[in-house]
Amino acid sequence: MFAKYDLKYLEDDTPSKMYGEAEGIYTLAHKDFAKKNPEVAQWIKNFKMNDKEIGALEDLINQTPNDIQGAVKKWIADNQDLVNSWLE
Repeated sequence: MFAKYDLKYLEDDTPSKMYGEAEGIYTLAHKDFAKKNPEVAQWIKNFKMNDKEIGALEDLINQTPNDIQGAVKKWIADNQDLVNSWLE
């Protein structure tokens, strides 16, 4: 919805955090992963997407639920500079 509409987060200063907390994506690996897989570890370290980028990808997937791979390929083509920055 954020990709489709100009939505804004509401400020939540209630003690109970009525609107919830910010979400995150985390990576877990065994302690020697980076040593054994340095290229993959660097890619994971470089991987960052903002709300707008994630929203655009989700929107494309939702528009073509029968062709998720095609939606992802289109998103990559439309965001090639970002994808390239992950692979540096």
